[in-house]
Amino acid sequence: MMDIDDLKDLDKEIRKEIEGLQRVTREQYGGKKFAQTQYIIGKTLLLNGEIGEAINTLENIQRLDDSVCYVLAQMHIGEILYNKNDFDGAQQSWSKIQKEDSLKLYGIFQTKISDILVRKNKTNDALLVLKNILELDDIENCSRAQLKIGYILKDTGNYEEAVSYWSKIKKKDNAIYYVLSQLEIGEILRVEGELDKALNIFREIYKSSSENLESLVRFRIGQVYIEKGDTREASKFLEDIERSQDLYVYAMAKIEIGKILKESGNIDGALDAWYDFKKEDNNKAYSVARLLIGDALVEKNSIDEALEAWRSIDQVDSLAEYMKCQMKIGTTLIDNEEKNEIMKAKSAFEVASEYYPYESSRYIKICNLLVNDKEGVGRFLLKLLRQTIETIDLLTLDFNNSMNVSKYPERKLAHYTSTFTMDKLLNIENEKGKASSFRLNTVSNFNDPSEGHLLNSYLNDIKEGKFYAPDFDKKFHAFVSCFTFNHDSLNQFRLYGKENNKEASGVSFVFKKEFFQSKSLLGGISLLSPTTNIQTPNGGFEIIEDNQSHIDFKNMHVDRYPVIRCIYIEPVSEYVQLAQRNQLTFYREFEAEENPEEKWKIYEKMIDDKTKKVVESLKTLRTTYRTIKDKYSGSFETNSILIDEILLPLKYLIKHSAFQEEQECRMIHITSLKDPKVKMDFGKFLYVEYEANVKAHLDKIYIAPAATQYQPYLAKLLCNTDVKIELSNNPYRQT
Repeated sequence: MMDIDDLKDLDKEIRKEIEGLQRVTREQYGGKKFAQTQYIIGKTLLLNGEIGEAINTLENIQRLDDSVCYVLAQMHIGEILYNKNDFDGAQQSWSKIQKEDSLKLYGIFQTKISDILVRKNKTNDALLVLKNILELDDIENCSRAQLKIGYILKDTGNYEEAVSYWSKIKKKDNAIYYVLSQLEIGEILRVEGELDKALNIFREIYKSSSENLESLVRFRIGQVYIEKGDTREASKFLEDIERSQDLYVYAMAKIEIGKILKESGNIDGALDAWYDFKKEDNNKAYSVARLLIGDALVEKNSIDEALEAWRSIDQVDSLAEYMKCQMKIGTTLIDNEEKNEIMKAKSAFEVASEYYPYESSRYIKICNLLVNDKEGVGRFLLKLLRQTIETIDLLTLDFNNSMNVSKYPERKLAHYTSTFTMDKLLNIENEKGKASSFRLNTVSNFNDPSEGHLLNSYLNDIKEGKFYAPDFDKKFHAFVSCFTFNHDSLNQFRLYGKENNKEASGVSFVFKKEFFQSKSLLGGISLLSPTTNIQTPNGGFEIIEDNQSHIDFKNMHVDRYPVIRCIYIEPVSEYVQLAQRNQLTFYREFEAEENPEEKWKIYEKMIDDKTKKVVESLKTLRTTYRTIKDKYSGSFETNSILIDEILLPLKYLIKHSAFQEEQECRMIHITSLKDPKVKMDFGKFLYVEYEANVKAHLDKIYIAPAATQYQPYLAKLLCNTDVKIELSNNPYRQT
């Protein structure tokens, strides 16, 4: 029994009350009375901060004493342990609450258990728990479980199935869960570019949303209008969101209002919007605003104030924004001629290197050069790096609908593969319990002998058309997966995905944009493995484990890569074309009444504008490269490794014009063969696995003319999805 004298902090009256209740024993008064008094004691101790003794007292209650008190005791014990981050203990306590005790409480705490399982990355177990709740005859618990199932499916990329669960939640069952589910459905439609459908959903629930959800619905409506290009209408909805309704939504609305004002040229108005809330309102939104404030102040040439804004972001508030700001601090200070400012830049890059390994490693080396740069080559190397980053940024696909059209034309990409690989990627293997992962393969297997050479030829004005396979480099190796804007191309069916070397016998997987990393996720171009340490004592490259890192990349599950369009160059004439959709694809996608020709013209102008920018960027890159090589010939040899490192990401994005029909885009992962992520099929392939689930991100599959017999098998593999299966539209005579 608890010794009341050990509890020094209890006041006299409470102590006296507990002493009286402790006289009630199971033997003398029976189990029910004992359980009731133990529960009262436990609750009293809990309210007075005696957590440990509260748990001990509540654990005295047995189910046989009184089932109601027992359930309440397990409920409180679980909550105490959960708040102490003892999730295993909380799960154990809540698991003791049975269906027969109370359907409502059982459903509530099974849902809490599912939350714990999600925390442990046991999503399949969490889904099983939630699906069991759906069997209960309790509408509120079922609605909550459907909402949670949808959240899990959305987080794992299975949007169609998530929407199917959210669609089952009816307004009459639970108004709040209904609004939350409709918000999620609308948000998925918004992200997929179905802006009118999203807007209809948001407007419908706006009429019936409760006061505490009204601000969030208004914010979503504002977002849609921004993406439709109607900033005037967006502002109406965003400006009516009040601080008292929801601080986070209010702050995010102010961020969007500021962006609109800045876009219109009203930088001071934007700053007023971003300064309108404080860190204590919401630290995440505050971090985003401070990042934007710094950018705006740079435009006003208020550099010191910009640096102050970026430095005000704390790592614990938002790690992504913190890293972005460290990168911005470094890129700002490196322009300073003062050595101490350059060293401050280096320190910022060292911090940012955990998120931006490519950029930071090169900036750090340039900082080291600038400190003792008597010749002045360091500034040209800095320009070369910035030009490389700018070029790749121009080439990186933007899935954020920058054209403000209802269906962004580059929202889907295709990957051609064999029916054997198709089965591996879609069919669950019994031994693994899951389908095989998508792969990025070594460039050594590619059919273009100019891979990796064309950039060097372009920069050095080499016009010859002969190319040889690149030297094998075990220290630094590129792994690539190829995608195309041509979803149903007879030529690519004939070349790729052949089964038993038979032409046009494969399939084309058409992926939704969610399969790839959004361009704006981090804003960098770091294609290197996060565990890569670029510099070694001998100047080479090798993978080491970074035990000093305070960010555990292995547990971050960063399972997306950006996609970058290739540049096609004809070496002699230096003709340049970017990978792009062709006119025919617009006529295949859109009906006549949707005006495909107009959509093509808008897209064509966007590509022409981008091509001009890329060509100018390449010319500037070559001019800078030639200046370093001709003017600083001695330094060029000394810094040749650094120059190669700077140009490395571009190396695998420039292809010969002979392959331009492929209209290729690439995901690239550059790492050492020592990296444990690198796997092999001996004698066949070296590869790294891509974590994003294939089936969950498919929009459509085209079956090649010589593979039509696989249509029923595909239908079976995809029977529980919304993936469309189509036979190729191309005529082909099999031989």
